[in-house]
Amino acid sequence: MLKRTPLKRKTPLRTKTIFDNTEVKVKKPCEDRAKHIKELDAVFQYYIRLRDSKPNGICQCISCGKYVPFAKIQAGHFRSRMHMSTRWNEMNVNGECETCNLELRNGDHLLDYRRNLVKKIGKKKVEWIEGYCNTPVKWCDFEIVLMIKDYCKKCKSLSEEKGISLSKTVQRIIKKYETASITRCDDGR
Repeated sequence: MLKRTPLKRKTPLRTKTIFDNTEVKVKKPCEDRAKHIKELDAVFQYYIRLRDSKPNGICQCISCGKYVPFAKIQAGHFRSRMHMSTRWNEMNVNGECETCNLELRNGDHLLDYRRNLVKKIGKKKVEWIEGYCNTPVKWCDFEIVLMIKDYCKKCKSLSEEKGISLSKTVQRIIKKYETASITRCDDGR
């Protein structure tokens, strides 16, 4: 019986990123994709909560309009997190109270969310989110790490500006990525 050996590439893999539009020589597979996504979710959601809170730590829910303390506010997605194209889009995610974000999974609260989102960012941008959310996107690890670093900086400056201390999780992520070097790598595309 013949034993099959895997084919070896004669040319190195190449990829393009949305950040610089240049081709990059791919080095090695990244192993921590799920971990990077989890860290980006944590930092991004903390940023959204900081962005939508007032300096006194009070935030207004985009769906019901109720005022909630910073510790109780959540980052609620207009279009679900399962849509990778809009998962980390700042227009798609806004401060939302726990009741509206988790308990009211029926479509009624989304009507209020949409109406208030139109007031906040405009009808054209809301329609863009609704159309773009179904566009297939696969972020490479390099782009995810760049977004983590960017949102770490934003969280740090907003927390100082608003006088709201960072959570231990966000502090740990900031510490990890402050000095980390970024290596472009192949993640299966």
